[in-house]
Amino acid sequence: MNKIILSVMAPVLCGFFALTSCAAEAQGPQADEARSWKLHQSTSYAFERDARSQSGGLSVGITSFKLDKEYKFDNGMPLDLGIDIDHYMIHDTTAADLPPSLQSKGVTAGIKIPMPFTENEQWYMGLSTGAYFQTAGNHAFPSSSFRSKNRVYGIYKPSDALILVAGVGYNPDYEDNTVLPFLGIKYRFNERWTLRALSTQPSLAYQMNDKTELRLEGSIHTDEFEVNDGVRKGDIVKVSDYRVGLGASYQFNEDWKLSSGAGLALGGQYEYLQNGGKVALDRGFYLSYALTWKF
Repeated sequence: MNKIILSVMAPVLCGFFALTSCAAEAQGPQADEARSWKLHQSTSYAFERDARSQSGGLSVGITSFKLDKEYKFDNGMPLDLGIDIDHYMIHDTTAADLPPSLQSKGVTAGIKIPMPFTENEQWYMGLSTGAYFQTAGNHAFPSSSFRSKNRVYGIYKPSDALILVAGVGYNPDYEDNTVLPFLGIKYRFNERWTLRALSTQPSLAYQMNDKTELRLEGSIHTDEFEVNDGVRKGDIVKVSDYRVGLGASYQFNEDWKLSSGAGLALGGQYEYLQNGGKVALDRGFYLSYALTWKF
C-alpha cells in the first residue's frame, strides 16, 4: 500500500514542487507576516430527515477545522500550506446501520502562478494537492484509508470584477469520480452584489455596509470514507448531501469574522458502496455557523 501511495503522490508532488521552484526562482518567495495565518472553524447541523422507502431517519452534524499559512512571491502570487479536518457526526435510526463518525484528516498545499508560455497578465495557473486519511469509525490512520485530492486549473481574470476558472480534479483511490472536470466564476456586479461560485460553498452576496454581508448560499458535501473496524471493515461509505439557505456575516475587525446560516437540507444520500445498504433522505432543515480568525 505504501508503494501505491508513493506512486500516486510522487508525480503530483514533483509537479507541484517544480512549479513552486520555477516561481521562486523567477519572483523570490517571501512570507507575508501580516495576518498570513488563517484559522477557520465551522459547524452545521441538519435536523433529522426521514428516510425514503424505509423507516427511520438521519440527523447529521458536520464540523470543519482548517488552518492555513500563506506565503507570497514578489508578484503577489500565493503559496498556501494547510491542515484540513472534517468530521461527520451521524445519528442513524434506519436499518442501514451507518457509522456514527466519519473523518477526513489531511494536509494541503496550493500555488498560483502566471500562466506558462504566455505573457498575458490576465491568465494564471493553479495547482493544489492534499494527502488525506478518510476513515469511518474510529480516529485511526490505517494506510488503506489514504486518499489524495488534486486539482489543476486555469484562471482568467480580465478585471478585478470578474474571475473565471476551469480545471480538472484527480482523486486516486476513490471509488467514484476519480477524474472530475469543474468550472467556477466570481463576478462583482457592483459595490453591493457579488456572485461567488469558486468552491463547494457558492453564494450570491449583498454587502450592506463595511461589516455586514447577507447571502443566498449553498453547500455541497460529497466524499468517501473507509470503514476501519467491525464486520464492515474495508467497505466504503459515500456521502452526497446538499444545503441551500440564507446566511449572514459580520466582520468585527481585520482579524475576526462570524458567519451564520439556516435553510433547507436537500435530499441527500449516504450509502455503503461494496456490501449494500443506503439511506436516501427527504428534505429537512439545517443551522450553521463559522468563525474565521486571521493572525
